[in-house]
Order: sequence, then structure tokens, then C-alpha cells
Amino acid sequence: MLIAGIVAAVILGIAILVTLYWGLLGSMYPEVIGTEEIHTVTTGDIWKLRLCRYRKGLSEGEPVLLVHGMNANQHNFTIPQGDSLVDSLVKRGYDCWVIDLRGTRSSEPPFERSRSEATIDDFLLQDIPAAIHYIRKTTSYAKVHWVGHSLGGMLLYAYVQAFGDDHIASGTTLGSPIGFKKTRIWAPNALLFLVRLFPHTWGNMLRGAVPIWYGLGIPTRFFPANMRNFHPGISVAELYNLIEDPLPDVQDELVFWAKHQLWLMKDDELDVAAGLKDLRLPILAIYGPKDPFVDLESAENFIKSLKHEDKKMVILSKEEGCEEDYNHCELTFGKNAASEVYTPVAAWLSAHPSRERVAFSEVGEEEPPDYRPPLNDAQRAAILSGDRFAAVAEAEESAVSDVPVKKSPAKRKAAAKKAPAKKKAAAKKTAARKKTAARKTPARKPAVKKAVAKKPVAKKKAVAKKAPAKKKAAAKKAAAKKKTAAKKTPARKPAAKKAAAKKAPAKKKAVPSKTPRLVQRALEEASDMLDDLE
Repeated sequence: MLIAGIVAAVILGIAILVTLYWGLLGSMYPEVIGTEEIHTVTTGDIWKLRLCRYRKGLSEGEPVLLVHGMNANQHNFTIPQGDSLVDSLVKRGYDCWVIDLRGTRSSEPPFERSRSEATIDDFLLQDIPAAIHYIRKTTSYAKVHWVGHSLGGMLLYAYVQAFGDDHIASGTTLGSPIGFKKTRIWAPNALLFLVRLFPHTWGNMLRGAVPIWYGLGIPTRFFPANMRNFHPGISVAELYNLIEDPLPDVQDELVFWAKHQLWLMKDDELDVAAGLKDLRLPILAIYGPKDPFVDLESAENFIKSLKHEDKKMVILSKEEGCEEDYNHCELTFGKNAASEVYTPVAAWLSAHPSRERVAFSEVGEEEPPDYRPPLNDAQRAAILSGDRFAAVAEAEESAVSDVPVKKSPAKRKAAAKKAPAKKKAAAKKTAARKKTAARKTPARKPAVKKAVAKKPVAKKKAVAKKAPAKKKAAAKKAAAKKKTAAKKTPARKPAAKKAAAKKAPAKKKAVPSKTPRLVQRALEEASDMLDDLE
């Protein structure tokens, strides 16, 4: 028992220290975005994705979509800051859009959904189409260039087969597998099981290892990278923020493809590997000889199998003149990437220009319902100054003041024409009411007497005949009862008769005198209601 308690205490202490370490790293290495143009794209299934735009000033260069790989985010292309692939393309005048696919820490899932639920099909069918549509809407360019690293390039091959290449000007892939023959993937089943159970914990472990293996220069199998080939300007903070939590469904799918030599997407309806040879898109494929995910022989066969001639393959090796043999991760931020990677990519984009522009309304109507084009400087200045709201207020005031002046005369004439007809109808109703009042008045008098006398026989007789009958009944009751009751009964009857006699004429006179005023008031209220409705 004592030993078990000590072991539990040690484990608890280690867990506390590790948690504090992760929290300390998060506060030490906050994420830095190198642009102020941060857009949010809403997909068809209501995920919100971050799409960052990098460009020189307000230039309108050709748009380039950059798609990151697995367990990564947009920093795949933005580090080291100031000397990255994005910086290189921006200097050449391109308009770079870097997406964070669903499952990254910046993405927002819908209600009661989790970031760890993302799948590769979701990337293909939801995220990429929404991003391309948003970019085309915003820039008015008919086509965009696509640059993808690892899984980001695989998505390009699948996208063209699933949706066509009408919106893609050119494609560039960096270390993207074109199948899984002869690939070397180390993925023990026990490790995959633990990652599926605790994806966020594993993400923290991977990020927490960065200061150790990169800061101290200790190699690790978790990162397929040639550390000698890293750009010297990359900091620990940049690598820390580059790494994302593993996505269980994504890793399971990739491992399944590798084990069974398959590449099926769209719920297994699309055989991407079988359709690669039919691609017609201009393709630049860049590979590293040390990359465990790409077999160079298979890559060469893929390029040769393409039926068109607009294709190119680059191998970043010492044999081809590079200073180092590239692995997988540093393909986008190698120490000599400016000349060995960025320059070939820019040359490929330049050889396949995207100059066609389309009107905003011609792009299509499948945009998210909350989409709004960006404001220009004049619109933004007008909003901040308040002039725009003042103009709106003045317009509303003038509109309200103009409505009665133009419409009220016609409505008044219509009301004047309707008035005689309503007066005649009211006169007829008044005459009818007089008759009914005359008939009903005698019936109301017995009701008063009935309450006094409390006899049901009074309902069946006329007013003139009821009075003697009630007097006789009262007299009989007075004889049977005390003498005081006989004196009170006659006093109540004359009072009731006089009140009834006074009330009946008053009601008859009130009907003809008040009715015209009520009708006139109703007509005026109806006219006002018509004015308000129109």
C-alpha cells in the first residue's frame, strides 16, 4: 500500500509539473501573425476557418492559395518571418492567401462539435471549396494558384478530380505523396490508439518537445526533418506555433491508405491514385530524397504518366546541386530555400499567369450567407467619421416627411366618398336600433321589478298588467308578514317605475344623437389606419 501510494504521488507530481511546463510554454511563445488582413471563411457545414492574406500594400496581384500539411497550420509557409515562402512571393507581387484547415487551434467547429472530428474528406469537400470561392469573390480573379505541402498537395490532386481545374491556374506540390508504394511510415498500433484517446495531450507533448530537440539539437523520429537544413532564422517560438494537435480520423485514414496501398476519397467513391494519370493541370512537383513519405521512383513514374507536357519535377538533393539532401518538413523553410525552392515556385507561377478577371456577380451564388466584400478606404473613413450615418438619418427623415404630403389628399377624398355610404348605413342601423330599443325597453323594466319583487311570473305579462299583480302579491305578503313590510313595498314600486320611465326615453334619445359622432370618429380612425398601412 505504501509503495502504491508513493508511485501515485510521483505520477501526480510529474503530471502537475508537465502541465505547468505546457502552460509556461504557451505564455512564453504566443502566436504572431504577420498580417493584419485576417479573414474568416464559413464552410457549408458551418465551420469557421482562418484565412490570412499577405500582399504588398493594397496591390491586386494574382492570388495564391497555400495549403498546409498534416499536424501543421499556416506557419508552414510563413516562417522564418521576413524570409519565408510567403514573403518571397509577396515581394514578387503575388497576393498570398494562407488557410488554416479545420482541426487547427484557430478553427471554430459548430455547436456540439469538436475540432478532433475533422476528416480528410472534410478538407476536400468543405474547406477548400469555401476558401477558393472566397478568394475569387474578394479578388475578382477567375483562377487561383495552388501551393500545397505534403497533405496540402494531395488535396490538390483530389480536388482537380472531384471538381475540375476551371478555378486553378497552376499547381505546386512540396513533398506530397502520389500514392503509398514503398513509403516508410512508422505508426505502431498502440501509439495510434493513445493518440486517438488523447489528441490534445499528444499535441502538447509534440509542442513541448520543440525546445528540447530543436533548442538542444537532439534528433527525433517524431519529426521527419533534416535539422542541419533548417533555416537559421527560425526560432523555437515559430516551430512551437507551427505544430497542431494530431487529428485521429486523419491519421487513421492515412495509415489505412499506406497499409493497403489505397487512396480513396469522397466516402471511397473517388479513386485518386487511379485518376492521377488523367490530370491536365500544370504541375510542379518538388521532392526531397530523404523524405520517408515519397518514393522517388514512384514520383518519376507519376510525372511521366501525365498525358500533357506542362509538368515539371524537382529533386532537392546534393546530386542536383543543393547544399543538403532535403527531408520532408524543411521543404518550405530550408536554409537555402530562397534559391532552391522559392525561386522555382515563383518561376512556375510566372509561367502560368492568371490574368482573367470576373465580375463580382459572375463568380456564383454559393457564397456563405454572411459574406461581405472588404471595405475600401473611402467607405472606412466615412464610417469612422460618422458622415455616413448622418446621411442615412437625413434620408429617413425626408422620406417620413414626404409620405403624408403626397398620399393624404387622395386618401382624404376616398374617405369623403366612403363617408356618405357609411352614414346611410349608420342611419339604417340607427333606425333598426330604435325599433329594437323600443321593443326591448319594456322587457328591461320587468327585469328591475323582478329583482325587487323576486317573482318569475312577471316575465310573461306586460308592464301595465304586472304592476297590479305585484301589488296584490305584495299586499298578501304584507298581511301574512309584519305591517312594516306592507309600508316599504309600495315605496319601492313607484321609485322603480319612475326610474324605468326616465331611463327608457333617455335611451331612445341617446341613440340618434350619439350615433353620427361615433360613425364620424370611426371613419377618421379608419382613414388614419389606411395612411399608416400605405
